[in-house]
Amino acid sequence: MTAAVLCFVFAVWPLIAFLGGSALSPLVGVAALVTSPKSAPQFRFQFYMAAFAAFLVFAAVSALWSPRPFALIDFGTLSVRSEVLRWGLLMIAGGALIGAAQGLSGHGARWVSGFSTVAIVLQFIIVFALSIFEREVIEFFYPGRPTDDGVQNITRNAMFMAVSAPFLILALVENRRLNSGLLIAGAVIVGSIVVFILRDLDAGYVALAATGGCYVVLRVFGRYGFRLLGGAAAFLVLAAPLIFHLISAGATVDTATTSSQYRQIIWQRVLDFIWEKPLLGSGVGALRATRETIPSGVFEGDLYIPNHPHNMLLQLWAETGAVGASLVALTVLLAAWRLPRPERLGPATPRVAAIIGGLSASLVSFDLWNEAWWAFFCLLAVVTVAYFRRYAAAAVITESAADPELRGMYGASGSTRPEKLVAGNQSPLLPEVAAQSAQIIVADTSVQSRSNNNFNLLRLLFALMVVAFHVVVAVPEWSSRIYTQMSRLAEVGVQGFFVLSGYLVYASLERSKSIAEYAEKRFRRLYPAYAFVILACAGAALIASAAAREDLLGVARYTGWNLIFANFMEPSLPGVFVNNPTSEVN
Repeated sequence: MTAAVLCFVFAVWPLIAFLGGSALSPLVGVAALVTSPKSAPQFRFQFYMAAFAAFLVFAAVSALWSPRPFALIDFGTLSVRSEVLRWGLLMIAGGALIGAAQGLSGHGARWVSGFSTVAIVLQFIIVFALSIFEREVIEFFYPGRPTDDGVQNITRNAMFMAVSAPFLILALVENRRLNSGLLIAGAVIVGSIVVFILRDLDAGYVALAATGGCYVVLRVFGRYGFRLLGGAAAFLVLAAPLIFHLISAGATVDTATTSSQYRQIIWQRVLDFIWEKPLLGSGVGALRATRETIPSGVFEGDLYIPNHPHNMLLQLWAETGAVGASLVALTVLLAAWRLPRPERLGPATPRVAAIIGGLSASLVSFDLWNEAWWAFFCLLAVVTVAYFRRYAAAAVITESAADPELRGMYGASGSTRPEKLVAGNQSPLLPEVAAQSAQIIVADTSVQSRSNNNFNLLRLLFALMVVAFHVVVAVPEWSSRIYTQMSRLAEVGVQGFFVLSGYLVYASLERSKSIAEYAEKRFRRLYPAYAFVILACAGAALIASAAAREDLLGVARYTGWNLIFANFMEPSLPGVFVNNPTSEVN
């Protein structure tokens, strides 16, 4: 079931990113809940968890001395108002999803990595097209309205593309010759730079450059690579006020003319906040409470601090002070010491470098509590784990062909011998990988028996009866004439369909080894098709309805509530079926 859920997550990723990315966080949360039976056995306490939990508690407490009014939950809209609570829940969900991915079989890992590659390719193409045809796209989706939201959505997608570009290169050059690999890598990098130029996206250059630097460190320093990067990151967190004081020195509001110079002005003002309360900070949300505007120059009338400083480390210091920064630095350092040697991670190593490098873009962009940004990195971490699982499975299979003891375990043809696996034999060359990968091989070589039934035609006919009834209801002229007859037909269709389906579903339960396996089969059978219908309706509404394009939040509400089976919360799409007797998109 984990592989099916993750494949679905990456299938909808490009659409959610296109809509602005705000649904990435609930997507991670729902996926984590569904896969929790697989992630729970992976949980092991690590010391960095204690430091991280301490930071969350302190950040939450800091809201008590923040000038912004405190709100935990808005029961009117059923939304979480506290940034710390939302962000903390997302981090827990992301960690759980990564843990679930660690239990992927080799076959499941291949499916997940394949779906993620397609998702990144689609996002790359979409962002490139949006950047080239920005004016036309915004006029189409925001006719007669301010374009700020549209511009921000495209720029946000461009940042996602910048961070995932190394993942795209690594996936496309896999198993290719050097010349073709260099050609592909060059094309992706050139395409990314074109987008950076069109979007004036300095953070994209930072992400790519930092990724390259991190990978060089891991290759050169080997076993100490992650510890060096962790130490450097912890130092950067602690020294951020001093570093960015030097970077922004000399910038003035009268001479600032570019976005990078505007950021320097912002950083200078945030540094004033930091020096006022350097130990405990001004509290979470304090920067959003200041409305001071720039008095002169090109940016006259703009806010000195537009909600956040476009620098996560300075925001961390301004809101939680030295205490919060120290806890984050400690978390980073402990986590880096926990990572295995780079050479043991195989293809996961350059992807970890890409994640670390991508996070460097947070130094010049994004709000510290931006859930979409962090959810995006959670998904990249899942991709990284999937590639490691593929590597682990392939390593054990390769070694089994050369090792007589393992060949006895797996058999000459690659088939497993369960009695050998139970004995706990492990490869002497890959002791940390072989034990887990033995389970992968068992899963990959198992064959499920299949049988044919003769009920599909009857189920199709019964379902079409229900469809015909809904068509009649949707057309007032038809409904007034044959509603009674069609309602009887629909009743027969509903009852007949559920009688046959009930029989087949119960047969599936009897064939399943456990309730969990049965639930997984039900999920794979139903949810992908269900989700496709919901997303197809939302996409069609955006294309066909101007009202939907003007109310992207309404489309997002419909999509989000329906994906978790809460159709009653948002049954209709803006501008769709408004003149019909019923407007629900059911």
